[in-house]
Amino acid sequence: MTKAQLPDGSVTPRLKDFFDKMGAVETETYGMIVNTFEELEPAYVQAYKKVKNDKLWCIGPASLCNKDDLDKAQRGNKVSIDELHCFKWLDSWALASVLYACFGSMCHLSSEQLIEIGLALEASNKPFIWVVRGCIEIQELEKWIAESGFEERNRARSLVIHGWAPQTLILSHPAVGGFLTHCGWNSTLEGICAGVPLLTWPLHGDQFINEKLVEQILKISVRVGVEFSVLWERRRRLGWF
Repeated sequence: MTKAQLPDGSVTPRLKDFFDKMGAVETETYGMIVNTFEELEPAYVQAYKKVKNDKLWCIGPASLCNKDDLDKAQRGNKVSIDELHCFKWLDSWALASVLYACFGSMCHLSSEQLIEIGLALEASNKPFIWVVRGCIEIQELEKWIAESGFEERNRARSLVIHGWAPQTLILSHPAVGGFLTHCGWNSTLEGICAGVPLLTWPLHGDQFINEKLVEQILKISVRVGVEFSVLWERRRRLGWF
């Protein structure tokens, strides 16, 4: 990994203060519970147990605690699409033919980048679900989607979700054959549990480390090829270094 990919490379002073406080509290705790499972990353779990004097408990994947479809769909939030409509749409496609694209609830990609992603999905001529939410320039993206006729042009083979998506249910549908993800840990675990191959596009923080795990260790993903944190790149363009 390069310096530009390390978590510290994209941490703002405010976040650093928050992490410092977390670290201070951690030294006073009895132990830690972690949203992972030992079979996924046994060497790392054992190494961390040594650091924590064996006071570490893996309780993940936390997403599997939801048994009811409604709980799976909402995951603490109200979904922005009718689940029945979503699954009826998925039912119309062949096994493992749909690409699910979602960059999490804190997407720092620019509207220009997201527009290019939309155009790439369109040019693929493959069915896809694209979740549009959480980006810092959401108004510009929504304006482009509306004015360009993107949804109308691709209505026959796409589903655009404006807001919270029932992600765990979508990933578990047999029509979904790939997950374009930012490698946030929750999304990574949900993709793994659903058995869906990952197409990785990390943005910042621990996401580059998560990408290394699924690509180089677990070998269940393919990299898009991102080399810089989006926050690092933004600062470089502003001439901060």
